Amino acid sequence: MNDPRTSDRPTIGHLAPASDDPVPGDPAPSDPAPSHPASGHPASGHPASGHPAPGHPAPGHLAAGYPGADRPAAIDLPRFLVLMESHHPFSAVLGIRMEAIGHGTARAILPENPAHQRLGGIVAGPMLMALADVALYAAVVGATGNSEAVTASLTINFLRKCPAGEVVAEARLLKTGRLCAGEVLLSPHGGDPVAQVVSTWALPGR
Repeated sequence: MNDPRTSDRPTIGHLAPASDDPVPGDPAPSDPAPSHPASGHPASGHPASGHPAPGHPAPGHLAAGYPGADRPAAIDLPRFLVLMESHHPFSAVLGIRMEAIGHGTARAILPENPAHQRLGGIVAGPMLMALADVALYAAVVGATGNSEAVTASLTINFLRKCPAGEVVAEARLLKTGRLCAGEVLLSPHGGDPVAQVVSTWALPGR
C-alpha cells in the first residue's frame, strides 16, 4: 500500500468523497447507520463470510470513541473487494481476505499457510505488517471514500510470538482528514494480541 498511486489509475467513481476532519461531539445522523455484511458474491480470490470471526467483535465495536463510527461506510464489502483486485492484487497473493468494512473500521484475515512462517514455525513479521496495512487501508476507504490513500507511516509493536494459523486484523481509525491515523490489533483466533500497529495515511487530492 505504500507504493504511490498515479493519476491515471482506475478508481471507483461512485465512492463518497472524503469528509472534513470529524469533530468530537458532532450530532450523529438522524438515520441509523446500516451494516454492510458481505451479502453479495465477492470477486474471485477474495472470499468473505460476512460473519464476525469467532471471539472477535463486529467492526462497529472496534471504534468506540471514534466520532464517525455510527455512520455508514463509504463503500460496501463487495465493491471494496473489486477495488482490491484492481489496486492491490498483492493481497490475493498472500491470501488475505476481507471479512467486514465499516466507517473507519475493518476486519481482515491472513490464512494459515506454511509460506507465511519463519524459522521456528511462527508467522513472520512482514506477513503481519502486510495484513495490518490492508486492514487499515480498508478502514480509511470505508471512512473517506478515497481509494488513492497511501501509507505515510507504519510502526509495529510485536507483543509475543504469533503461532502458526489464521491471524485476525481488527483495524480502526482514530482520526480522519488530509492525514488519517489509526491502529490495528493482530491476534490468532480466540487468542491474545500478538502485535499492535499504528499507522498514518495521506489522502491525495485533499
